[in-house]
Amino acid sequence: MIYIGCHLSVTDGYLAMGKTMLAFGGNTLAWFTRNPRGGRTKSAEPGDVRALEELARREHFGPLVAHGSYTMNLCSAKEETRTHRPGDGGGNSAHCRCAESADDAADADYGAAAF
Repeated sequence: MIYIGCHLSVTDGYLAMGKTMLAFGGNTLAWFTRNPRGGRTKSAEPGDVRALEELARREHFGPLVAHGSYTMNLCSAKEETRTHRPGDGGGNSAHCRCAESADDAADADYGAAAF
């Protein structure tokens, strides 16, 4: 199966992204977990995230991809650069873990996700 999608804004919520993608005729989507150039993460309502997960399952979406910020540097030779959390004084990259469920994706500590 071929999956077609694009980056969407999370401003109106997670379910809204799924509905927008359906209106576009797509079957997957990507969104930034925070401002692409760094900064704070928009808080996520777990119910809204679960609603997107249900819509994606019902409509046979492919993997959903949460895109980490551009300032994330997972290739750095320095562990503190690869793993620091924003606001801890450890550099300018974002802490990243991969989410495997809607509950994980709603956790602001996740910098990348596919579920």
